[in-house]
Amino acid sequence: MATFRLYESSDYTAFEAMTLALYTEEIKGESMSAVKIANTVSKLTDEPNRGCIYIFENQGNLIGYSILIYFWSNEFGGEILNIDELFIKREYRGQGIGGKFFEFLSNEFKNKAVAFCLETNKGNNRAYNFYQKLGFREHKNTVLFKQF
Repeated sequence: MATFRLYESSDYTAFEAMTLALYTEEIKGESMSAVKIANTVSKLTDEPNRGCIYIFENQGNLIGYSILIYFWSNEFGGEILNIDELFIKREYRGQGIGGKFFEFLSNEFKNKAVAFCLETNKGNNRAYNFYQKLGFREHKNTVLFKQF
């Protein structure tokens, strides 16, 4: 049975490995580095009002993680919980852990956020269909980015 808890500094090595695995297995073409990971951990540790990292465990083994970022939305009239990253090790997928995590988030943030948002690659049919099943819908707006 998977459990979810906040990141602790002793999780760093496993967290880094899982983050690199996400970008190798699922988010091809995007670069990830140890520096970016360290910066994210540092920022969220130093400024917890920006967001947090949850670690997924099963019988003492770290099996996944999620990075959550908070922001205020005028459009939605409250705090949005952005699921910036969600990763479950391949051998633990398809066991209901993702669904349990969203149940956990719904309970944990029901009085703190008005909505969840996330991005997924439409080419990843399994993830896209999973999020649709949970009630996530495409928003009428399109996200545009300009990197510096």
